[in-house]
Amino acid sequence: MAMNRVQVDRWFSEYESMLLKTKISDPSHIWNVDEIGVQNIYATDKVVAGTGENAYSITAGEKGETSTVVVAMNAIGDVVPPVVIRKGKIVGKCWRNGAPLDSPVTVSPNGWITTEIFVQFGPLFLNFLQKKNLLKDDCAHVVVLDNHYSHLFNLEFLNMMKENNVHVIGLPPHTSHWLQPLDRVNFGVLKKAWNKEVRTFTHDTVGKRVEKSDFFRVFSPAFDMAMTVENAQSAFRCTGLYPFDRNAIPKDAYNPSTVFERPLTTLQTPEQEQSASVDHPVPASVG
Repeated sequence: MAMNRVQVDRWFSEYESMLLKTKISDPSHIWNVDEIGVQNIYATDKVVAGTGENAYSITAGEKGETSTVVVAMNAIGDVVPPVVIRKGKIVGKCWRNGAPLDSPVTVSPNGWITTEIFVQFGPLFLNFLQKKNLLKDDCAHVVVLDNHYSHLFNLEFLNMMKENNVHVIGLPPHTSHWLQPLDRVNFGVLKKAWNKEVRTFTHDTVGKRVEKSDFFRVFSPAFDMAMTVENAQSAFRCTGLYPFDRNAIPKDAYNPSTVFERPLTTLQTPEQEQSASVDHPVPASVG
């Protein structure tokens, strides 16, 4: 219902207005930030075998544990060192083994993103802009986020961005699978590469799961494969965020929402239609 042309066109108009108002035209100033969850055991794949033959795969016997990775990239392919969130109360001494420079590791009770952790991400992001010489008073940035509570219901983070001339715009609800660059390209590649690396690790260690001290040994190759310049530029291009193109979203992306469209009949005024919808609630018109 949410991924309908009216809502998406309205959002693209707001996004275009923001770019024009802030005079942002440099792709290095257009960012997408999001999180992805990865498990330390791999999902088994289908295999080809002869009829009647048994096929075996070595898997870790333990139950999997999820880690969350906060990722930020811009439209030319610059990538901020990822923030890794592990399940726990304190960060272990060996948890940063093999981690990229400036890539922090933190904890939450369930390994998921929280409002407080996203606030901690703010200075890391700004420091990266400073190192790249992109944080200037006369050069604004825009960050595109989904509507997760830790992002847009986070006044401290939003104020921090505003003070540094970084504008934040949220995607419409339930549209990130088409409008968010990281979701469209990079995270799909990362999931496949991660699963491959975990499978290799499990086979090499005869069924061992990826421990916290082994995380970056497995994650870094998968992350490097996913976060290439080519993937980043393709992701922003296919979502229409850069170069700006509201027609980059294919027409069939809106097809599922058409079943919820309910045009007004010629016998009813808008006021009558609204009154009828109160007495007999039906899905709202989105066409």
